[in-house]
Amino acid sequence: MGTSTKDLESGKADSIYQVYSCDMDLCFQAVLDIAASNKYHVFTKDSLRGLVVLMNIPGCVDTTEVGVFLIDLPGRQGVKLELSSRSSLAKRTVAKVLFSEL
Repeated sequence: MGTSTKDLESGKADSIYQVYSCDMDLCFQAVLDIAASNKYHVFTKDSLRGLVVLMNIPGCVDTTEVGVFLIDLPGRQGVKLELSSRSSLAKRTVAKVLFSEL
């Protein structure tokens, strides 16, 4: 059974992002570790697509989704983390945690 990320993908135009100088695998694992330590539910994880979908964000309906898109930048420039959600509160909440802990 697949998961539709259409809404999250279309919301990337309004995403919040940061660039980190780590390799893709380390950044991906760090996102999962931070999600676990903050008790977010990892709804979807796909390292090949560079995608993690988080739910159970404090202060939001527990089914609110936040997409974390990891984009490997060319020339070893690092990894861009883009956060997308239909909920600006959920997106900002996750961004604050992820960006401060990475």
